[in-house]
Amino acid sequence: MKKANMNEVTTEPTGTGMKLTIQMIRTRFPSVAQMKTEELDSLMKSIEAGNTNQALILLDVRSEQEFKVSCLPNAISINPNISDMALVLAQINSQVSNLEDKKTVVAYCSVGYRSSSLIQNLDTREPEEIQVSRLPNSIPVNPSLKDMSELLSVINKAKGGPEEQTTVVMYCAVGYRASILTQRLMKELAKPENKETRSNITACNLEGSIFKWANEGKDMVDGKEGKRTKMVHGVDRKWGKLLFPDIVSK
Repeated sequence: MKKANMNEVTTEPTGTGMKLTIQMIRTRFPSVAQMKTEELDSLMKSIEAGNTNQALILLDVRSEQEFKVSCLPNAISINPNISDMALVLAQINSQVSNLEDKKTVVAYCSVGYRSSSLIQNLDTREPEEIQVSRLPNSIPVNPSLKDMSELLSVINKAKGGPEEQTTVVMYCAVGYRASILTQRLMKELAKPENKETRSNITACNLEGSIFKWANEGKDMVDGKEGKRTKMVHGVDRKWGKLLFPDIVSK
């Protein structure tokens, strides 16, 4: 089987399908800023090397099954079906103390749809997705959350100070779920009472989310023990076609 690498992603059918999916999500969520996988990878490496003061929080908005297979290193899993944002914020609060000075929040799902709605490395996939794999240091976030006020309080708590610029990035499988959550957070920031907070926060969705990240062979860990893995939960047979066959969790 072919190895998943960045060069093949642009020429294989998988690459074509991913391009169309990314375009669909950009069209569906025109107001949601996108962070390319290369940008996030570079930022994570700079933080690890101590070459930047930028902070990072990853939220995974996929299902638990997806998360268990793999996730980005240190990502926090958030239930994509939760409607009460208070529950999500409680999850973040329980883990944010371990994030030390990291302040960039990135949300992701499978390809980016779910994650375009929550911001900071927030994982907006289902629990089963997160268990497979996730991004390092990401935070699981329920993609169905409605109340963003508590999420904002968590973001502000994670910031080093009221004037510090914070980047929040969300991801799911391909980006759809994450985009929905990102939109919700953006609406909360638009409220008059959040004017000061809004000026210091940049929210975005991880373009292509964990599917594109995995196809490019970037670092992920499983959602159970935090061990490095190349496998990803394919969501279902249809969406799994956007991944190289040898990295789809069985």
